Amino acid sequence: MKLLILVSLFLGVLIAVQFLRISKYTAQLKDVSDADSSESDNKLHATLFALFGVGYLSIVIWMVSKYSLMFVRPSASEHGKTIDALLGFNWVLLAIAFFLVHGLLFFFVHKYVYSKERKAYFYSHNNTMEAIWTAVPALALSVIIIWGLVSWNEIMDKPKEDAVSLELYAKQFDWTARYPGADGKLGLTNYNVISNTNPLGIVTVQTVQSKLQELEEEIAGLRAELDSTRAQMSDYKIKKKESKIRHLVLHKNRVLQINLNDERLKWGEDDVLAKVEFHLPIDREVGFQFRSRDVIHSALMYDFRAQMNVVPGMATTFKYTPIISTADMRKHVGDAEFNYKLTCNKICGASHWNMTMDIVVESEQDFNTWLAQQKTFQN
Repeated sequence: MKLLILVSLFLGVLIAVQFLRISKYTAQLKDVSDADSSESDNKLHATLFALFGVGYLSIVIWMVSKYSLMFVRPSASEHGKTIDALLGFNWVLLAIAFFLVHGLLFFFVHKYVYSKERKAYFYSHNNTMEAIWTAVPALALSVIIIWGLVSWNEIMDKPKEDAVSLELYAKQFDWTARYPGADGKLGLTNYNVISNTNPLGIVTVQTVQSKLQELEEEIAGLRAELDSTRAQMSDYKIKKKESKIRHLVLHKNRVLQINLNDERLKWGEDDVLAKVEFHLPIDREVGFQFRSRDVIHSALMYDFRAQMNVVPGMATTFKYTPIISTADMRKHVGDAEFNYKLTCNKICGASHWNMTMDIVVESEQDFNTWLAQQKTFQN
């Protein structure tokens, strides 16, 4: 069917082109210049243009009603309702401007079609009209900017003291969620102590000592290898080995600068790590912290109208209050398998598509039960 439609469209265009060629040859036989056009030709073109305008605007209305992705699902966060309202207001303004301008364009072409009996009036200037089309856009933009700034300041304000604290850690190509343990504080982090058993770089006495031991063993192994095979190695390989040893020594010195007597090193021992999915309590504010190990990622939680860049070397923050549980949203969309999603909204590499994580919104009691069942970092 699609092939037949495409063939029909192609043949229609081909027929139209042939008709134009015929009309051109007819005009040449009648010795009529291309620049000349009769009053009937003008009226015909004006009518066709007006009909095209009606069809064009009708198709726009149909496409928006059929394919628009706006508000497919209601906002699952408190601040999202404000964002939806602001976005909706912008779309209303754009729609008014779009239909007004295009409607007048098609109307004027039809109404003021060329006539030999009528001469165009030269209208050089009108202060009232200038003031109107300057003031109206300025007023609309002022409303958008002020509304947007007020909303932004409210959304980006610091989380409440009783807000749930949660860190989302990104690396190619997955997410890890980290909650504070019984002490209510997220542990300190340092990229120098990242290892296979400590991918988030959480700093505790144990992780520092483990990293030092790992570095010392690697340095000792390289030095032993270099001493035993130096005679058989080229100068290039010797320099490469020595350079690696120097870098490892510098790494070890940076780890040694961590103060093991710092009481804050205990904060990370009871942190809770979650993969695959993380849970949030409904109607309670959640303060997010985002970190990245490697490249710039972007944490997008569409249903909560939340997005924040995740930047290596710094922590970014966001907050929101979930207001619709996963169970209620499943009923709303009529899909028992529906889940809220955390996705990466930056093309961060070959497996970017795979950076997703389920979000479960539930009652505070269920959330606390789930959190208590999770293993701590120390365990």
